[in-house]
Amino acid sequence: MFSESFLPQATERLILRRVIELELERFLVYRQHPQVARFQGWSMPSDTAAQSFINEMQTAAIGIPSEWFQIAIVILVHYQNVRPHLNLICVRLH
Repeated sequence: MFSESFLPQATERLILRRVIELELERFLVYRQHPQVARFQGWSMPSDTAAQSFINEMQTAAIGIPSEWFQIAIVILVHYQNVRPHLNLICVRLH
């Protein structure tokens, strides 16, 4: 298990941090995208289920083996013709 101070992590180009409530819409777009979901073990979440998940991630412990944790990746600068934006990734620690 990681310490609570593990997130956020920042470089000059990106920030790794917990997902926040203001990102519900982007989270839903990510989780409901058929090309993403087909390679994952989740079903398409409803707005309510997504909000509950984001709320859960706000206090979830980081780094528990066999448990999932959602990390927000915030791109801060233009990099290889990509505008600053937010990516979401869900990681499972083995």
